[in-house]
This record gives sequence, C-alpha cells and structure tokens, in this order.
Amino acid sequence: MGFPEPADSTSLVVRTDFSDDGAWRNLQAAIDERNKDPVATYVSDPEYANVAIHTLVDIDAIAESKAYYLFSCRHDRPVRAGMAAACG
Repeated sequence: MGFPEPADSTSLVVRTDFSDDGAWRNLQAAIDERNKDPVATYVSDPEYANVAIHTLVDIDAIAESKAYYLFSCRHDRPVRAGMAAACG
C-alpha cells in the first residue's frame, strides 16, 4: 500500500471512511471553496478504508516521495484550518 503522487505539489486528502458519500463531497467542496488554486489531491480508494492515522503516517514515512501534508478529516467534525499532520 502506498500513496499516489499528489498533483502539482498539492496536499493529499485520504478518505478512510466510506460510510457517507455526501460527507466526502462536502469535505472536498469545503476545501476547494476556500482556495482559488487547487490545494488538494483527493484519494478515495477503498484500500484505505478504516486505516488509522498512525498507519497513514507510517505509509508516508516509507515512501520515496513524501507528502508535505497528509490530511485526516472525519465527516462528523467540521473542517478547520491546520487539520494536518506534517509528514515531510
């Protein structure tokens, strides 16, 4: 398991909860509407279903190309600036 290469040095937003498609779309919209230019590469792959944040950080740690920011967001909590774990 590894991460895809982010587009244009954007941050990865990895979906780990597949219980609510609407919440995933709302999260993407909330991130995108705050920024004029693309800032996120969205990863919606069932391979990451229910993967814990520490496992995501471990995946990034062994990757050749590291994510600068790796976001983990829950659909039942609002998106806030700074919801990131620095990984690179």
